[in-house]
Amino acid sequence: MAVQIRAGRLRTALDVTGPEPLPKDHPLKNCPGAIISPHSARTVPGTNALCYKVAVDQVTIFLVGKVPPNAALRHQSDGCRNGQQRN
Repeated sequence: MAVQIRAGRLRTALDVTGPEPLPKDHPLKNCPGAIISPHSARTVPGTNALCYKVAVDQVTIFLVGKVPPNAALRHQSDGCRNGQQRN
């Protein structure tokens, strides 16, 4: 991955790495085009409440027979699922 990033063919943003944290001499550490954030998003005040609200909203939408707005749909070979067009 680091070779492709350094060549300008790829960019990445990583929140989870293996191992975590990356060793100081890991090739991705100083790689332009790679953003590595600490795995700490849940420590931001209000994040837990927002995550729970989004989860409840998504499940509620699903239970009434609709597709949640940020659902990851696996598209069939015809390019759509359940009659929905790809955006």
